[in-house]
Amino acid sequence: MNGFSEEPNWMRKMVSDAVKKDIIPLPDKIGQVVGMVFIVIFVAFFVKHQTDSTGFFTSEFGTAEAIVFYAAALFGLVTGSAKIVFGRKNRVRPIELIGNILWIVVSVWMLVVFPFDFAHLADVLPEYLQPLLDWVSNDIGRILVVLGTIGGFIALFITSMLYIFVGKRLAEPVEKTEEETQPPENL
Repeated sequence: MNGFSEEPNWMRKMVSDAVKKDIIPLPDKIGQVVGMVFIVIFVAFFVKHQTDSTGFFTSEFGTAEAIVFYAAALFGLVTGSAKIVFGRKNRVRPIELIGNILWIVVSVWMLVVFPFDFAHLADVLPEYLQPLLDWVSNDIGRILVVLGTIGGFIALFITSMLYIFVGKRLAEPVEKTEEETQPPENL
């Protein structure tokens, strides 16, 4: 292997699959729209906590924490929109990399500051839905943030490798089969 000139064996299949699926079909674009709706609901859930002063956000959740917290969450709208507009996964990977880095930075920041009180996580839900989230304690919340941070690092690594190796494959000239190189037969 010569540096980054060739993907490692374990990644060859992943890269081959990613090359084949680089063009984003309409159903996947619709899925991006659905994902963006969930992002808006997610952000609205936490904005409701903040505006209602439920106690979920502690006094450590200042302006800087609010900006980075919501920026990381809303950045998914940028990525989803880019996938819809560009229609090619590898073209969007640099944007995804920015989102991965933002996610990691914000996750680590939230772990250090931990401006949450998960005892109030369900407070903005209707009473009949609160049992769905009542079980989440601060310890479980920290574990979820740690898992999210680890996921961010994994996503950063995989997205980086795919960007490099898929980009290399997509830039290669397409080899024609023997049939395609033969002159047409006269009828």
